[in-house]
Amino acid sequence: MKRRIAVATVLALIGAGAAALPRRAPSSKPEAPLQLRARFVGTPQAGSTCGVTVGVTALTDGDVTVDSSLPNGVTFVRGTRSLARSLRKGDTREMTFDIHVPDAQKREILFTATLRKDGTVLTCVCPLVLNDDGVSPAPTGTYKTDARGRAILEYKAE
Repeated sequence: MKRRIAVATVLALIGAGAAALPRRAPSSKPEAPLQLRARFVGTPQAGSTCGVTVGVTALTDGDVTVDSSLPNGVTFVRGTRSLARSLRKGDTREMTFDIHVPDAQKREILFTATLRKDGTVLTCVCPLVLNDDGVSPAPTGTYKTDARGRAILEYKAE
């Protein structure tokens, strides 16, 4: 009987302690009140032209600019690669342009959206990956043991 009471007391204390643990604090870094999306129109093929569509939605009023940064080897063919507009909360704008994909090498196109309002500048970035097979190679490491004898996987700095 005493054992049951002791176990119940320990479980109650553990439960109370878990409830009193501090929650993970949200990041103090402000997020840009923008939603930025990018997608390919069609499937990018090596040696061909492919379309890209970028959309931005303002979550507050402000002046918004969207710019694209093409990696080496990828060339702009036609369309609109940048946007500068004053947007109201809920407004969505899109821009579409064509690029030439030279080969099957994995490359990343970066889109940057910046909101300016009342002297504040907030930016968000959206990557779009060309020739991404969806599988990232796992880093290789060496199996070792730490000072306590636990198994670890050690990686070399690159």
